[in-house]
Amino acid sequence: MAFLSKKQFLLMVMAGLFLLLPGAPLSARTVWKTGTITKAPWVDRHQHMEVDKEPYLFMPKDVRMTRHYQDSSGAWQEEPISLQELHKGQKVWMRIQGHRIYELFIEE
Repeated sequence: MAFLSKKQFLLMVMAGLFLLLPGAPLSARTVWKTGTITKAPWVDRHQHMEVDKEPYLFMPKDVRMTRHYQDSSGAWQEEPISLQELHKGQKVWMRIQGHRIYELFIEE
């Protein structure tokens, strides 16, 4: 049985990674980002909003928008909000992929 040299082994590993990585769902991951609305939401063909001077697109039918608040007993509650309740200067938390918004909440 012949053993591979280090160079041959590294070339095989790199070739395998090169073939596998394009299929990995790296670009499909979402991240949480917090920021301040710098341009209130608007609608042209789609719903948009600007946060920290970066434009974002609300994903149609997929966006969950809520308000989180503490009730009188100190427990955290959440309730749905509409696009009209978002305004310039408001701090938001967003779950995004690139410049697409999938979830958004405000905290009061």
